[in-house]
Amino acid sequence: MFLRILCIEVSDGVFEYLATNLDRDEFPLDVMKDLYHMRWGEETSFRELKYTIDLVHFHGRKRESVEQEAWARLILYNCCEAITRHIAVSKQGSPKRKYDQKINFATAACICKAFLKRSDDEINTCR
Repeated sequence: MFLRILCIEVSDGVFEYLATNLDRDEFPLDVMKDLYHMRWGEETSFRELKYTIDLVHFHGRKRESVEQEAWARLILYNCCEAITRHIAVSKQGSPKRKYDQKINFATAACICKAFLKRSDDEINTCR
């Protein structure tokens, strides 16, 4: 097996380095750059799953317990993602805003967890 290191310019003067075992002839640099950009959404989803939803630490010791925790967190992630995608952000009060606002996923996940636990105290600490 071989390892190939690629240097991709993502913006002016900003470079990303990728390590891959994909063949140079089948996947030249331009194709890899396109694949990298297409995959970015998945990368951010994995980051949210690992750190925001806490899919890094498990409490169970048995395989079934760990699987149950993983499925519960995946369901929580999907609920949070579905909710945040359907929330309309009002531009009222700032008509000169250049960009649309985006919902903070970490805050949304905190509110969803607290809502599912039905604890008003926790919901208030998320804000």
